[in-house]
Amino acid sequence: MQTEKKMRIGIIGAGVIANKVASILSERWQTMLYAVASRDISRAQAFASRHGMPKAYGSYEELVSDPDIDIVYVATPHSHHYAHARLALSHGKHVICEKSFTANAKEAKALIDMAQAHGLFLMEALCTRFMPITRKIEEVVKSGIVGQPRLLNASLCWNMPDIERIKRADLCGGALLDLGVYCLNFADMCMGGDIVSINSCA
Repeated sequence: MQTEKKMRIGIIGAGVIANKVASILSERWQTMLYAVASRDISRAQAFASRHGMPKAYGSYEELVSDPDIDIVYVATPHSHHYAHARLALSHGKHVICEKSFTANAKEAKALIDMAQAHGLFLMEALCTRFMPITRKIEEVVKSGIVGQPRLLNASLCWNMPDIERIKRADLCGGALLDLGVYCLNFADMCMGGDIVSINSCA
């Protein structure tokens, strides 16, 4: 029987991804789903009830102000990741932020600098990075057994015709931040080294 203290998790956002992640976290002995926040308190309450969470908040500020929360999982639209992760960090919370981490590199650097300055854990929740097959591919490539990779061609398609946020520029919609990040992250893992330049077309 595990006796170690569980990490108490607070979730910002009560959408589809948050529900999926909460279902997974509920199976882990290391974590406790402690609180959820949504701009709609009734939605937060329904989420909390569904996942057996003791607290539900109608504002994100209330959640990050809760002294019993150890780590905050940000599961809002891409356009809001920076503001919500920053809010959590400013209240001394460790943060796991759903991909895409931020809308741009400037925001990402600001969050990283803030977390480092306060000794806080900060990570992008990019599930494919931790899949066994992905880790194995990275291991094989880095071992040199297949030589030095010179070219990587990656594509990922998903049918999402009726998801409103994908179509809205103000929510950082579009394929790049929603799907393209998987390909870019995989390329970074396999090719290694710093990215010197990026060229793209659409």
